Amino acid sequence: MSDTGRLYRAWRDQSGPLLGYLTRRLPDGDEARDLLSESMLRLVRNIGEIDEGKERAWLFTTARRLLVDRHRERFRFLRPTEDEADRTPSAIESLPDESAPSFLDRLIAREATECLERQWKRMEPALGDLLEMKYLGGLTDAECAQVLDLTPGHLRVRLHRSRKALETLYREHCEGGNPT
Repeated sequence: MSDTGRLYRAWRDQSGPLLGYLTRRLPDGDEARDLLSESMLRLVRNIGEIDEGKERAWLFTTARRLLVDRHRERFRFLRPTEDEADRTPSAIESLPDESAPSFLDRLIAREATECLERQWKRMEPALGDLLEMKYLGGLTDAECAQVLDLTPGHLRVRLHRSRKALETLYREHCEGGNPT
């Protein structure tokens, strides 16, 4: 089938389900339509590199990544800058002294979180992307399976492997006071 035919078929068959997927995850319908358009434009630009019959998975993966980027962008503005963070007491700091973690506890937790993020980035893309889709993107197991074109059983196995891979990286690089 020609690239034009593949594009037409992808638009005809996937624009409705993809828009539904995006609409369920975004509070604004216009924003969902924007991401649908961006996903389709990227498909047009990359159609020659995508195996025939894989357009659906490619579109949903692209839309999911755009959605995660949109959420990151939104939350980035909610985080205080370093200067604001120095002046603004956190919820933990405003707790009574006996229930508040010590400075050392907070520092250790922060270092552990930063190390975990570094290990996540080191993961094999297929495993890291699945964890991102599931835990940052908020997709259900069924939705992850659909996007990745996996059976529910295979998805559970891949999720288990992804979690174990991240745990192994964390244990190797973050535990023992030697975060790398």
